[in-house]
Amino acid sequence: MLDSYCIMPNHFHGIAQLNFPSYPVNKSTVPLTEIIRQLKSYSAKKINLERGTPGAPVWQRSFFDRIIRNERELYEVRLYIEQNPLKWSIDQENPDRV
Repeated sequence: MLDSYCIMPNHFHGIAQLNFPSYPVNKSTVPLTEIIRQLKSYSAKKINLERGTPGAPVWQRSFFDRIIRNERELYEVRLYIEQNPLKWSIDQENPDRV
């Protein structure tokens, strides 16, 4: 399940909440890397269809992940994601940065 997220001009922030059933299950059946690969693949096809640029690269090759271990950390990460657009004007990769 996708929790908080933010789409920026040059990157994406999001919290993926992985919910497993209460009965025993092999949690490595669908690793996070596969979920991210599918998200990137599907969205890149849709983006390129809209742009009229089939096959053009959209996403960087890797991703940064971390495990959120408690409610306080979840709050802080959600706040970071929420406030990220406010920092775009000073982002080093913003071509319009003053």
